[in-house]
Amino acid sequence: MRVPTLFCAVFALYCASRTAMAQFATCDEEYECTYQASTVDDITFSFDLRPLCEQGNTYLVNDSTGHNYSFNICGTSSFECVPSWTNVYQTGVAVQYWGDVPPCNANTTNCTDYRGENVCCTQDCQVLGVGIPNWSLKDPKNPETGGLLITHIGVPPSDDDPFWCPWNPNTGAMYERTITYDFKCNYQMPFGTLNILGVAENATVPCQYTIYLESFHGCGCSPNCANKNCGPDGCGYTCGTDLYGLCPDEYTCLEDGICCKPDCNGRSCGADGCGGHCGDNAGTCGIGETCSQNQCVPTVSSPSNSPSAPPSATSSPPPPFVVVKPLTDPGSVAGAFFGGLFTALFVGGVGNYLYKRKKGYARYTAFAAAPAPSPYTAAPAAPSTKEYGEL
Repeated sequence: MRVPTLFCAVFALYCASRTAMAQFATCDEEYECTYQASTVDDITFSFDLRPLCEQGNTYLVNDSTGHNYSFNICGTSSFECVPSWTNVYQTGVAVQYWGDVPPCNANTTNCTDYRGENVCCTQDCQVLGVGIPNWSLKDPKNPETGGLLITHIGVPPSDDDPFWCPWNPNTGAMYERTITYDFKCNYQMPFGTLNILGVAENATVPCQYTIYLESFHGCGCSPNCANKNCGPDGCGYTCGTDLYGLCPDEYTCLEDGICCKPDCNGRSCGADGCGGHCGDNAGTCGIGETCSQNQCVPTVSSPSNSPSAPPSATSSPPPPFVVVKPLTDPGSVAGAFFGGLFTALFVGGVGNYLYKRKKGYARYTAFAAAPAPSPYTAAPAAPSTKEYGEL
């Protein structure tokens, strides 16, 4: 649950009786809000809780015993603890308060805040943690998703504080008040969000409280910021000193994570050296102009080349030619000779056979066409079957 800066506007009667809520929550830039842990394989995992800090807001949660808790991440709570007794600290990362708010009016400002001003007393309260956090992994073997623990230690109570912590029988010293943020890793949650699961006091050690939280920022990540001073680090965070990974004024962040200062001094077109362009037309020039050495100059038209003359209509095409491959291999020469001889004999034989058959067919046709001899006349002499020149 998050309480906006209009908390007092909503609970006007509550805030009218006290001025302790005038101090809104703040994010401390000097607060150690990042943590790195290395595995046995020397792989570094980083945690960055800065996006969870509530500037001007606060987180609220209550337990089953009627205690309320106002806390912040990477900063201070909005609740100023000004009870009827003296508190060494009136603000801290987490404040526990309970009971009724004492009546107050202009004549009964019985408490003094850390600024030395007379104010109305708050309900009973204790600052549970201040100062530098103590970071540790819930599961050292699993820094990526095992979770994170952040513990803040309170300060010893004043002499007139009626709510001292019990004495530790083993050490003879008073137990310290502490507040621990127990972060559970949840990759599914949106960046910069926090889910409050509950709060409880340690069952065996008094005055030690734990607020159970769930967030994307409770997951460890191995960032990649080598040779980078801007842009994303691959873990949902950023490289460089700026919270949002931005570069200083007049610089731009390149894709490789380097801040680059564009140079368009004396340039009217072309590149600016940082992936951008110079001039008003995205690095180009107007109509009839060309960008030359980062300056727009008039375009010079090059002379056109005259086309080559077509071939003459009377010109004759080149004579055909045949490529003859000489026979140099003896086997090839012999094969060509005998192959040609066989072909000549075969063609000649077939031709002679067809010629003779044609002549025999002609003689047979002439004989068949002659009139049959009469039985009463002598048969004519049979024609000779020899042709001129036959023996």
